[in-house]
Amino acid sequence: MFFKYPEDFTRVHYKPGEEAQYVWGEEMLLGRMIINSEPGPSTHTCAQISLVLKGEFDLEIGSETKRLSQGDAFYVPAGVRHSVSRVVSAPVEIIDIWPVSGPNVPS
Repeated sequence: MFFKYPEDFTRVHYKPGEEAQYVWGEEMLLGRMIINSEPGPSTHTCAQISLVLKGEFDLEIGSETKRLSQGDAFYVPAGVRHSVSRVVSAPVEIIDIWPVSGPNVPS
């Protein structure tokens, strides 16, 4: 299927204040993250690149922390710990892209 619509997305509620919607094709996965609180650290077996659509937050990648807001992008190499360490303006909405196929979300 070439076209994906919101009703086709896989929805995951990780915990109160953190949810995601995923859609994928062959060898790539796109996630829309909606964050209202600090979700804690994460490390994935593959790289990810992300675009901030909404909100403002502090993001820690490895030992570096930066404040990000709408229009900013970031890259996380495979195996590098990262986390939203502080939500300044909620909700935070991020588009993530991973070089993997679904339905398994990178871990």
